[in-house]
Amino acid sequence: MAQNCHRKILQLSILTPVALATTLFVGFFFCPEAKGSDTTETDKNHAADSIEKNPPPQLTLQERMYSFAGEHAIKSEADLNKQIALHPNSPTLLLQLGQADYLDGDADNAFTCYRKALAADPKCAQAHIGLSRVYFAIGKDKQGYEELQKAVKDGNQDIASSALWESAFVHMRHGEYEPALADFDKAFKKGLIGKVKNATALLERSEIYSVQGKQELALADLNQAYKLEPNEVLVRKDRAVVLGQLHRYKEALAECNAALEISRKYSTISVGPMLTLRGDIYRSLGRNDLAVLDYRAAKNAQADDFTLVPFRSRK
Repeated sequence: MAQNCHRKILQLSILTPVALATTLFVGFFFCPEAKGSDTTETDKNHAADSIEKNPPPQLTLQERMYSFAGEHAIKSEADLNKQIALHPNSPTLLLQLGQADYLDGDADNAFTCYRKALAADPKCAQAHIGLSRVYFAIGKDKQGYEELQKAVKDGNQDIASSALWESAFVHMRHGEYEPALADFDKAFKKGLIGKVKNATALLERSEIYSVQGKQELALADLNQAYKLEPNEVLVRKDRAVVLGQLHRYKEALAECNAALEISRKYSTISVGPMLTLRGDIYRSLGRNDLAVLDYRAAKNAQADDFTLVPFRSRK
């Protein structure tokens, strides 16, 4: 296991940074007939005024959503192993170790940790969630969904609704949109607890609506997510995408500028795709001069990403 497992405990590998950063971009179509523009320099900075006062958290919505321990996670491998040596049957510690092992790619040890947690506490619903993640990772979806249903049955409101959310996400990832929407509805009815979880679920349900051509429903979900997490870059970016699909280009530009400001200031995700997105918006507003500048900047940003992270970029 890595020397510092704190961040690994807070993440889940089925959600890759690249996948999260490219949610709706491919499906963005602009009206070619749009002509003229009264866009000003002020538009470039619109909707970003609150960023300084309310900086986004270091972890993304999804990373925080999937955390078993959150801010209570033990921060190092040595400390975690020390605590487990003192409390070998602690479900809480076994959950953290299982998640860390899983994120290190050690599915066998993760599976063992979650089984031990259930042996110590047969009603440990979070252990069922952990087992479901291992099953999904190795392609045993049927067993994965069964474990999530056990978590729904044994868990409290928070855990049960989160298990439904995870089920919805896996269905969505597989392109099974109707089952995903059904599980999202169940999760909301069960009652997701906290701004982060609700914003995450709304963000991802909006992606399904957008793919289905239901942009108004997608925007409604994104607007709710924005009220909960106004400085989450993926919410702002996806709002820009959907507003563009609805031909509301000036509003889309403001949202894209806000997303770029957040990303540049806090290095949350690559700015390359967002610069391309803004270039498309400028084209739709009749500002080809600004579009060309953004396309050029996007190309340079993507080259920088390749230089900084060459192995990931070659995948």
